[in-house]
Amino acid sequence: MKTLLCIALLLVQPALGKVYGDPKALKGGTFVYGMGAYPKSLLIYIGWDTISGMIGSMVFDTLLEMDPETYDYLPRLASKWEISKDKKTFTFTLDPKAKFSDGTPVTANDVKFTFDTVLDPKNKTQAFQALYSSIASCTVVDEHTVKFETKTNSYSNLEKLGGLYVLPKHVFSKGDFNKAFNSKLAGSGPYLLDTVDHGEKVILKRNPDYWGKDLPQNIGRYNFDKFLMKVIPDADVEFETFKKGEIDFFTFSSAKMWSTQTDSAPFKNKYVIKMKAENKYPAGLQAITWNLR
Repeated sequence: MKTLLCIALLLVQPALGKVYGDPKALKGGTFVYGMGAYPKSLLIYIGWDTISGMIGSMVFDTLLEMDPETYDYLPRLASKWEISKDKKTFTFTLDPKAKFSDGTPVTANDVKFTFDTVLDPKNKTQAFQALYSSIASCTVVDEHTVKFETKTNSYSNLEKLGGLYVLPKHVFSKGDFNKAFNSKLAGSGPYLLDTVDHGEKVILKRNPDYWGKDLPQNIGRYNFDKFLMKVIPDADVEFETFKKGEIDFFTFSSAKMWSTQTDSAPFKNKYVIKMKAENKYPAGLQAITWNLR
């Protein structure tokens, strides 16, 4: 249960100036996560699935992040931002301390490269091309300033732009972008790509030189030294692996499993504590959808 508490601290995004993580939290250890299938790409812009999304959130920083309680926007790569009166021009000023894991500064050219590359029709980034279809252009103002013009006035434009995972141009401009980030990495986030065993596992390691570790909202976060994600294609096998303590996290996708298969020793001995928490968050449904094409 200690591990589950740690991951909750890791993923929380607190309000500016607040410290949600414990500054005294111990750092170290490996968090083991089971994934049902190996992603088609480790890069979120190509993969567009749960695993590539997890990797993206730990390896690449976004321009902004959002407080989970107030939904206020917080600085990340961008230390400040401005919105025009007509709410169609968004200007971001990058934190001059921001850098990629190889020490290269994050600049406005990296932001523009990321935006242009994601919207390039020849790249397999269709989900993000649809997401950013309301954005008309991205312009470099100076080394640390970038400006976006939008086609429409929408409440979601800042959310879309603030959530842009910025890629290093000097890395991803080389070779075939559609095959990128399966063996190389230089992100600006708190973790680095450590080991790739295609079809089997991916290991991320904490970056001790992470530029944003002293941001108020990051204190007490990112405590695990490593994240091991290994393929376990069968949910029943994954559950048995979880009960044995060989993985540290399991998501119940079956109400029957939750109700009838949680009376074994790990639960009775309270190695795993079964809890219920109510909320009003709308949940999806489970279904089988036939492909009739």
